[in-house]
Amino acid sequence: MTLSGSGGPGPARTPSAPGNATRRIVFLHIGKTGGTALRGLLRAQVEATGQRPFRILSHSVTLAEAAAQFPHAELGFFIRDPLDRLVSGFVSRQRRGRPRFDIPWSAGERAAFSRYDSPDALGRALARDEPEALAALAAIQHTRDGLAHFLGGPELLDRLVPRLGFIGATESFDTDIARLKRRLGLAPELEAPRDPVGAHRSPAAAPPLSEPARAALTAWLAPDYAVHAWCTAWRARHPD
Repeated sequence: MTLSGSGGPGPARTPSAPGNATRRIVFLHIGKTGGTALRGLLRAQVEATGQRPFRILSHSVTLAEAAAQFPHAELGFFIRDPLDRLVSGFVSRQRRGRPRFDIPWSAGERAAFSRYDSPDALGRALARDEPEALAALAAIQHTRDGLAHFLGGPELLDRLVPRLGFIGATESFDTDIARLKRRLGLAPELEAPRDPVGAHRSPAAAPPLSEPARAALTAWLAPDYAVHAWCTAWRARHPD
């Protein structure tokens, strides 16, 4: 994993009083990493203060595209353990995004869910090298597009180090939201949605994975884990 240049200086940051936001960051919306809750926090900030200190892009925009579209903006995003994200994404699309949304399945998703009723069933099929398992992974929205799809890989991240303004993690979402509010001068009393509907979180615990399924899916997610490791190292060097 290349980390050359990852210690380079970032853009100058302007302090601001709480609730008087002055900085702007463009955030990717990587599915199943907390983007809906982050969008809810932004909405609360705008309603309370009239200020829009960051922007959240649509699900389809990648880091390379965001960097090109907003050449002078800082870039931010949240990451999540790739296997946890895949399981969450499978379950979310299996219930069609409910209860917050009700987005119909694509034809490929319909075929995938008719064959595999759980992430474990899909992972065990992948371990058996079933071609239908690869087709299902490619058909389901949140399993098809992982961290490597959105963030490109360690080499691109190396090049964009001076542009990176914030990397959060779903596993430490509340702590990172508090850090983001301090960094951007957001109104400290504002909160991101926490309920399953407002935050678009699964209303039930994730189904367990057998060891064969876990091993097969983890191996398939190797490019995503390389990106996750890069971002985790960046976060360790930028705790504030």
